Amino acid sequence: VEGVYHAWKVDGEEKESLLYLKPAFRVDCSVRAKVYKELYAQARYRYESRTGKPTIGKADAVNSLALSAGYEFAKRLNVFVRFDNVLNQYYLTEAGYPVQGFSGMGGLSIRF
Repeated sequence: VEGVYHAWKVDGEEKESLLYLKPAFRVDCSVRAKVYKELYAQARYRYESRTGKPTIGKADAVNSLALSAGYEFAKRLNVFVRFDNVLNQYYLTEAGYPVQGFSGMGGLSIRF
């Protein structure tokens, strides 16, 4: 678990728009568990409230959930699957870009 509080300040009302998507408070939680022998599962959650200002309002908070699982073969080979934005939330990143909706990815990793 990690939590961060920000107290953003700018000089002048004309710069308030720079704070619109800045996080005011962020909490990240992550849990990884060994389910069976070499099988693991992981869940990650992020809540982020946005700063906003009276003259321009406040952006919606971020609620993001990611789930993943993997299986390790012979300590060198790993197969995995990951699902991001499981709650299918729409929000803008701090840089102003929209996030991708629900998405999934699978893969294979080899360690040398």
